[in-house]
Amino acid sequence: MILAYDCALPISLIEMSGSIHLGYVVGTGEPVEIPLRHTAVTGQTQESGKTTTLEGLISRSGLQAVAYVTKRGESSFHVMHPIPPYFQERADWKFVQSLLEASTETKLKFEQSWIMRASEGAATLQDVRGNIQRFLEGVKAPPASAKASIRHREKAESKERWITKPARGLSGDVYYVLNKYLDDIMPQLADMPYTTTLDLAPGLNVMDLRDYEFPLQALVIRSVTDRIREHLDSTINIIPEAWKFAPKFRGSPVRLAAEEFVREAAAMKNFLWIDSQDLAGVADVLMRQVGVWLFGVQRATREIWRALEHMPEGLPAKRPRPADIATLSKGQFYVCFGKEMHKVYVQPAWMTAAHAEAIARGEEEVDSAREILKEYADEHKTPAKSSPREMRKDHESPRTDTDTGRDRQPAQPETASPSASARDARPVAPDDEPEEEAIWKEKYEALKREYDVLCQRLRLVEGRIGAAGITGLGVVPGAVDPTNGDTNGNMDFIYRHVRDRLSADLRTGKLEGGLLQLLSQQPEIRVNVKRHTLEMSDDSTDGRIALLISQKFFDTPQDSGTVTKEFKRRGWFATKTSNAAVLQPLAKITEMGFLVKEGTEYQSVPGMKVHIVESHA
Repeated sequence: MILAYDCALPISLIEMSGSIHLGYVVGTGEPVEIPLRHTAVTGQTQESGKTTTLEGLISRSGLQAVAYVTKRGESSFHVMHPIPPYFQERADWKFVQSLLEASTETKLKFEQSWIMRASEGAATLQDVRGNIQRFLEGVKAPPASAKASIRHREKAESKERWITKPARGLSGDVYYVLNKYLDDIMPQLADMPYTTTLDLAPGLNVMDLRDYEFPLQALVIRSVTDRIREHLDSTINIIPEAWKFAPKFRGSPVRLAAEEFVREAAAMKNFLWIDSQDLAGVADVLMRQVGVWLFGVQRATREIWRALEHMPEGLPAKRPRPADIATLSKGQFYVCFGKEMHKVYVQPAWMTAAHAEAIARGEEEVDSAREILKEYADEHKTPAKSSPREMRKDHESPRTDTDTGRDRQPAQPETASPSASARDARPVAPDDEPEEEAIWKEKYEALKREYDVLCQRLRLVEGRIGAAGITGLGVVPGAVDPTNGDTNGNMDFIYRHVRDRLSADLRTGKLEGGLLQLLSQQPEIRVNVKRHTLEMSDDSTDGRIALLISQKFFDTPQDSGTVTKEFKRRGWFATKTSNAAVLQPLAKITEMGFLVKEGTEYQSVPGMKVHIVESHA
């Protein structure tokens, strides 16, 4: 077997054609090139070969690129240049809100005004945190002058004077929660050995962010995205797991930056490449800008149909069947761009063209790529390091932090060699942690974040319950149960205890008074809907209105005047009957939930079931 690792196309050829060699058509072995555009690569994690596909495309693109490793256990890049995390701090309110939404994984809406006030005049996140703490603690007025003291000496002790009073009630609760979120983020930010200069080597540059939690990862990716858009050209930015970093239904620092990037950056040959298993959760504005789609294997039925929905109809090539998507091998993708669609085996960066073509034609097994990768890894093997943090030490210099977090010595990235070939790049040591263990660890971390948020909210509820003079609701995190010892951190015990007590109180009717008032202030409403059945004969005013509902007369808004006219038209009312004759029946039927009233007009409720029983006299 003959191996050749430096298989990049000449840069001059790429610049003239504006396309990248992708791989070879499965079955025929014909070469396929894709245009240089915003691109989306999707497929089942660990099974489709998304990372290898991105690595191969970048090695043949002639452009520099930035990618990120964010999860332990995920497949890493083999032909790459490690670089330290890059971060530029911001403190405008939109950025702060997106950061908090990423931290809580919820969409913040009514808190927006508090975030705006906390961000006023702030240059750093530490300034935002200081503003929040001032709102919580208040700012006292300076002591009165000597003359003023003499003037009030004989009077009762004067009240404490404030420039800014401490926030109370809802404002105090919101500032308390915002302060707790920043308490989680700031220590990680101070500990992260980041650089304030983004120096990219030719080819693929990779930032290892596995040591940090999701909010901090989002800050780094946001900073890099803004830097590329504002100052660089001919650069590819790869957004990992876009359903998480650029979600559809909530904000995040990465989503805001990515939306600006896809609209403006292509003119400077800067392109956004999206890596995501789940297409449904990715922001629509990013999906609309994608010019090249690569669909890998999917096993879940919904994901298969989502992939098919993104494949345009009317192309010369026939759209694949669901079974075709589910049976793709590793490295095989359906590629769609312009008016073309092909089933392709993507050539890895570390594989020769001849071998990739043979796999596409079926002359070699797909699994033969593993032997080639093993030989490549052995040839380019570097000493393994115990952790991602140690791996970055070659590219960093010590950084000193002050209390404000402003005086930092930027890390110095490794000087890259002039060649962008795979021979000069170094592989990342693979993570020895089993894939299953990594998946469970990620699920645990997500549940831990959710648990921390719930603990904060539970403490707020406990404070309000205590103020209302209500006791006996059980143990909250951080408290001690006298019957079971210290339960701090025991989520199962807390959940079972609160669940059982609330269930018992609901059954016995104890949930009333102050507690009901407290629950009504929370942003959750539970309503038990009682469905009424309207049984009336058509010889009464009530029954005739019910008949009009069944005949869709009230599908459009009608006032009492039009209802009276309809009754007269049908001969149900005398000519001189006034509108007052229908007012009480209309009010009765509205109260029963069959009509809604807007001003003076009535309209039927959507989704109402109508069943008419005809009887013969």
